[in-house]
Amino acid sequence: MGCVMWTKIGGVLETEIYSIDDGFVAIEQARDTVVLLAPDELLMIIKELQSYYDSRIQWQNPTPA
Repeated sequence: MGCVMWTKIGGVLETEIYSIDDGFVAIEQARDTVVLLAPDELLMIIKELQSYYDSRIQWQNPTPA
């Protein structure tokens, strides 16, 4: 598998993002867990992730009941 683009992001879970030969982008957080996204899905996923990030105060530190 040849990668044209490849990025590693450190954190609680190390994340690797890379392109694969058949035109998909892979997101990997464990050797046995990979999510493949078609190029047309990337912008939609980015927008949704931005929405979660923008509203993170609502779910990141929930208030006790």
